Amino acid sequence: MGKPYLKCGLNFDWHIPSNNTSKRIVDELSSFLQSNDFVRKQRPSTWNPKNRSTKVDSVDTPEVETATDATSVGVQVDRMEEGRSETSDKIRIGTIGLRSVLRAMQRGTVSTVFLDAASLAPSAVSTALALYAINCNGVRVYALEGLDATLSKSLNLRTVGAVGLCENEKTSPICSIALSELLPVERARSRKSRAMVPVTAAQLSVSCGKQEQKGRKMKNNRGVLDDSLR
Repeated sequence: MGKPYLKCGLNFDWHIPSNNTSKRIVDELSSFLQSNDFVRKQRPSTWNPKNRSTKVDSVDTPEVETATDATSVGVQVDRMEEGRSETSDKIRIGTIGLRSVLRAMQRGTVSTVFLDAASLAPSAVSTALALYAINCNGVRVYALEGLDATLSKSLNLRTVGAVGLCENEKTSPICSIALSELLPVERARSRKSRAMVPVTAAQLSVSCGKQEQKGRKMKNNRGVLDDSLR
């Protein structure tokens, strides 16, 4: 029995722009994300959590210790609140990463999505992502060349397969550029037939092998049977 594969009667057009257009828009997106603090901070090369210095508290000055502890706790709380505000601000702007973007598309929290065109190379992946994108109403999904290579370097991330942006005042400039210069993925019409195939036409099939070889075996078996009857 052959391996299952995704059999779909639909054709999709990702409208991938030229390298120059992709590079220009990716650079704009990179500058936008950097200006909104999406760059991951690098840890120092000599940093080791096991080598943390521990302070020995003095027994003779309990009042000073209490004040110091209270101050350190207050600083930690302030830092936690600042981190939460920065995180919530990033969520309002958008999200990075294919899994996070797909979840945000399902929840409807993003309106513009950029995918790396290299991730669409397998036809099954391209078909699955196109079906998912089209079923997410109100989300425009674009494919750009060099998205992962540029953003992973500028944002100090291992990989950036997708970027999703929310619809607000901060993201309006970059979303307007995409809306005016790019085309989102869409279903392509067949030249032979103008009838639209429903999205539910995609199904999982199992390959049954080559029909020519089976036909030859049947002919050979019939010839042997005829010879035996003679």
